Amino acid sequence: MGYAFSLGAVAHGPCKPACARVRPMANSRRLSRRLLLALVAICLAHLYLKGLQVHSATLTTFLPLPPDALSRPWQLLLPLRVSNAPGGDAWRWSTTGLVPVSALDLLVGAKVSYLCWSLANVVSVFVCSWVAFRSAVFTVTATICMAFGSQFDYALVNSGCASLLPMSIWLQLNLLSLVLLWRHPARSSVRILYASSLVLLALAFETWLDYLAALTTALAWAFVVHRSRLHAAHLAGLRFVAIATSAITLSYLVLKVALGGAQEHLRPGQEAELVVGYFRTLPLGKAAVITLEDLLSNLVTYLYVSLTNYLPPFLLASNSLIDLGRDTIIAQQFGYHAEYQKLTYAHHLFLWYFQAGAVAALFAQFLRRAFRRAHGSYPSVDQVVPLFCSLMVLFGASTHMLIKYRPYLSVPLLSYKCFIGVMGTTLLLSWVLSKLPERFGVRRGNTLVAAGWLGIVAAGLLRPAWLGELAKHVGLGSIPPPW
Repeated sequence: MGYAFSLGAVAHGPCKPACARVRPMANSRRLSRRLLLALVAICLAHLYLKGLQVHSATLTTFLPLPPDALSRPWQLLLPLRVSNAPGGDAWRWSTTGLVPVSALDLLVGAKVSYLCWSLANVVSVFVCSWVAFRSAVFTVTATICMAFGSQFDYALVNSGCASLLPMSIWLQLNLLSLVLLWRHPARSSVRILYASSLVLLALAFETWLDYLAALTTALAWAFVVHRSRLHAAHLAGLRFVAIATSAITLSYLVLKVALGGAQEHLRPGQEAELVVGYFRTLPLGKAAVITLEDLLSNLVTYLYVSLTNYLPPFLLASNSLIDLGRDTIIAQQFGYHAEYQKLTYAHHLFLWYFQAGAVAALFAQFLRRAFRRAHGSYPSVDQVVPLFCSLMVLFGASTHMLIKYRPYLSVPLLSYKCFIGVMGTTLLLSWVLSKLPERFGVRRGNTLVAAGWLGIVAAGLLRPAWLGELAKHVGLGSIPPPW
């Protein structure tokens, strides 16, 4: 939420360290009773809709805790073995992700546990957004996105994805700590919050490396472009973020390799096998070509999935594919060129590639302009926020991008694989809507904001059924709709 300020890339001119403040957004106000009622209404609607989905889903505990977990709790700090992973046994280092989810599963059952974590995530984003920006529009938008978005729905099919719910909370706390670091760069309690929340995030799941890529890029940009312009206190805060992040990252990587958690990425046939596996079985030139093609395809795919997460489903893929299905599409050829009729089905299966290419091109243009706007002498908050959000989207699936192309990527489905990118889109959308009243006037701006909220909710209601249909075409489980 306020990461952009904390990176030291924004300077409003000289200021005293003790009184450094982030300027609230134009539509900010005191936390009113109306805003709290909005939170209650969103939470109730969220529980009702998710309850309908959970009721028709089969939820199990993805990572059962070891029988001797109570007598040997220290082993929960280590990677745990998953025997039902695709491609063979795998190890998951998820001390602050799957472990607390599994623990709550034991207490209240998997379905109630999922609802508890989901509700906690909604409340957390409300609190963190408000504390960071004091903007009612930003706060409500981010809360609606977390409450009605489809990014966590695949946990109803693959319960391992439930680890993203506590991970989302740790991410929100880390982003909030970055805002507070900009306000109070020397305050030890804020520094502790940053370091502890980053450790919690790192131990939740390896997806945190996607966030690390965005954060590292932003840090490097801040040092290179704005180091000489920053106040000494803010520069000290920036150095702390860089040092703490480096120490945590180095410790994580050393322990992950030492504990054997990296082996599955090199094992042929594993879902998470990296593209470097091509170089083991193919000549160097051919391996390089297919690796490059996989990387580019994965990048465009995950950008598209991230940026369209809150759009209506009929904009995602072929409507004929959903309405008619494979057999009817092929039957409409009436026997023409029978040997290759299957290509007409492939055409509709991959029709979304056109939209994906257009979205990627527009995003590249937006990112370029964001960098250019943020290179001023004293770039404003409005210049840096969209830049960091864009970096989160760009690097939002950097670890999964390095994995070989898999059949499930034939459809824009698995948003959990670009979770950081979806979070970046959430923050970017919240920022854009919060600026509408300022740009178009209060009355017209609020009308546009309300329309945006309705669009997010409507998309959240319609997307699960569509995503469930898309999942059938790549052999994955169907996501239950909320109706």
